[in-house]
Amino acid sequence: MQIVWLGQGGLMLVSQSHKLLIDPYMTNELKKIDKDLKRRIGIKKKYFKLKPDLILLTNSNPDHTDEKTLVRFIKKRRNKKNRLTILSCEKTYNSLFHNKEYKKANHIMFGAGDEWTFESLHILAIRASTADRSAFGVIVTDLNDGKKYYIASNTLYNEEIINSLPSDIYVSFIPISGTYGCMNRIDAQRFAARLDSTYVVPINYGMFDNINPQDFLCQGRVIPKPFKAIFFDPSNARPPKKKVLDRRFNEKRQKKSKSNIQVQDATPVQDENAATIVIE
Repeated sequence: MQIVWLGQGGLMLVSQSHKLLIDPYMTNELKKIDKDLKRRIGIKKKYFKLKPDLILLTNSNPDHTDEKTLVRFIKKRRNKKNRLTILSCEKTYNSLFHNKEYKKANHIMFGAGDEWTFESLHILAIRASTADRSAFGVIVTDLNDGKKYYIASNTLYNEEIINSLPSDIYVSFIPISGTYGCMNRIDAQRFAARLDSTYVVPINYGMFDNINPQDFLCQGRVIPKPFKAIFFDPSNARPPKKKVLDRRFNEKRQKKSKSNIQVQDATPVQDENAATIVIE
């Protein structure tokens, strides 16, 4: 499994030849609602060439359910025999149900406890605690190697959610912005400390704010870069070409911690060339 952070809560998961998108926000539509919500992370237009097999919309917030982004991807798969499948929370499903463009997709209402298996990916919806009561997080399991990836989406710190999660999560993606129904950094640290997760990735920051992810302190922390593939296990990463060797980076360790939480950086390898991510 390879993963690319698309900014905010957006992720692309690639398993073999299959592509799963979660909450892609790839326009600047929110600026029309509030000028202070102008995106601060640029748009990589090459990602509009993607032909995802499946899209998850975990909540109805417009930075997670971006209609203009979705229509682009629906048009890529208009073939009735190979339509795009969209799994969305109830509030999003109801708001899009009568839109003729979305009727061209295989649009399914999805919620906590529901499961969906697509080829080598198994998806389990997990409860989220936020203003949109139909919102959910997900555990995506790569059936090729059994690794579990938890994407919390928009949620607050909640003991019931923590207790419902499995003990063998490989990577957890945790929101840290403290806005729009997300945990703030302090609660995200508490949340991460309770998880038995090998790696923890902060998301939902930087798009509309100047939050420094280095301030998010937890063991196994991996700080992503927008539109870059993340390699959690360097031994599984494809060796880079010579010309990109000098652009390889390891995350810098914190010199001083302002918290009692001990930080163990995962020092992941990220390939700026991202050659193994195929956009087609």
